[in-house]
Amino acid sequence: MASAASVPKIKHSALKAFWNEDLDDLKQQSIDWHKLWSECSMPRCGVVNDIRLHIKYKYKLAIQHAAADFEQKHSDELLDCWLAKKPSDFWKCWNSKYKKNLWLKRVLVAALIMLT
Repeated sequence: MASAASVPKIKHSALKAFWNEDLDDLKQQSIDWHKLWSECSMPRCGVVNDIRLHIKYKYKLAIQHAAADFEQKHSDELLDCWLAKKPSDFWKCWNSKYKKNLWLKRVLVAALIMLT
């Protein structure tokens, strides 16, 4: 296929800094149960559907928690630099983490202004 030769393939975790092995396992479980559910004619009730939904929500919740934990960790690092009154370290840390996300910059700056 032409796409295989021209489109580079990278692991999905390369794009999500918070991704870990547990999320890989939950994702695979979710895929497996969805396939089984599909093979069972996609019932809307019953044991297979209940397990599928449980695994799906567990997977989504784990992603949310992993992302929130990752953001909190980085927020703590930024706050430490800010409170140490090291603006150059603060902006180096900021740029390494959020340079492309301008919305987060506005939110963080507003929060830091409220702290001072």
